Amino acid sequence: MIDSDLFKRTEKNNKTIIIDSFIEYETFLQVKKSSLENLDGENLVDYVWYDLEEEHSFYDLCFRLINCASQYYDLSFCSGYEFWSQNNTRPKGWHYDKDEQLKHNTGRINFPICSMVYYIKVQNLKGGKLHLHDDIITPKENRLIIFPPATYHFVEDFEGERTSLLLNPWKNKICEQQIGRFSWERQKDTDGL
Repeated sequence: MIDSDLFKRTEKNNKTIIIDSFIEYETFLQVKKSSLENLDGENLVDYVWYDLEEEHSFYDLCFRLINCASQYYDLSFCSGYEFWSQNNTRPKGWHYDKDEQLKHNTGRINFPICSMVYYIKVQNLKGGKLHLHDDIITPKENRLIIFPPATYHFVEDFEGERTSLLLNPWKNKICEQQIGRFSWERQKDTDGL
């Protein structure tokens, strides 16, 4: 069963948004440096839940991302967001962003309000493109991609360096068991749902 409230798309939010030079260059260099230091060569593979006002080491950047997305999506009912990284890694296979634990526990499918990918480091990259249905997007530093809920997507195999920060704002808090651990369902899903 799909949460129909979030599946309904309006003219305002049915397109993929790509914003190059999302942050002014000098500020981006500072954001990149502090983000990579916070990651320290690791992944934030745990899908961490944050309430909207909850402070954390990436709070300022997340706040910017959410403010930007609110120009394209109605985030007035957003209760918080999940946030993670892909630091020279990628999800396996085509998939939808969804509340993984809810699907596992109940079979019900609930999508975030939208999904965001922000590239903070791209160097010597071969492959690694983001596929969204029929769109193919090349990673580029300081590029923000915002796409609608229920968008089937995939990241190509790649060589080189590719670090992205990912954020999904939600109407309701995601299932507790999903928070604080890497979602095995996202890795095992073969049908995407």
